[in-house]
Amino acid sequence: MEGSVRGVISRAIMFARWRDWIGAVLLPYWISIVRHPIHQMPIPHDSRANYLPNLIAGMNYFIVPYGVLLLAFPFIVSLVLPSGACGHCYSASGSRLCWPWADHPSAEMVAGTRIRHSHLRAFTLWAALLALPLVGLLAAELLDRFQNKAAVGLALAAVATFGLALTWLNLNPFHPQLGAEC
Repeated sequence: MEGSVRGVISRAIMFARWRDWIGAVLLPYWISIVRHPIHQMPIPHDSRANYLPNLIAGMNYFIVPYGVLLLAFPFIVSLVLPSGACGHCYSASGSRLCWPWADHPSAEMVAGTRIRHSHLRAFTLWAALLALPLVGLLAAELLDRFQNKAAVGLALAAVATFGLALTWLNLNPFHPQLGAEC
């Protein structure tokens, strides 16, 4: 389905306006963070643990937050590999489509030392959000190729992700007791 030039330009203008509005809203925060950097020691936390020997931390901070999205990881990696490694990153004209995910600077360069004081939840959220367009591409390919079977499989994957999170709330040995006094 081809889009009209007018539609593409109007969406680009709308996106630019949203970007400028969001940037204007966040500008005071960015100025404050640059002028008053965080000077504190990182707090030891299970989210910084090695998840292989510490399986409970791995479930809490890796398996449960990402869920079935982990199954799409090989597809995501194949999309963001550098030039020529994957045909998905290039359109028929040869322009790169996946460049935002492949050509990003390291987090330390972007956030400086503030990255050491950030929560893993924020990184998990942003990683999952950045992966969603690529997972959507995978879902579209699966639906095109396998139609109803893919729809059922994707629905079951979504239910399994929610079910895993809810089940882990009860199975986690370190969950808080409801009604317990602090």
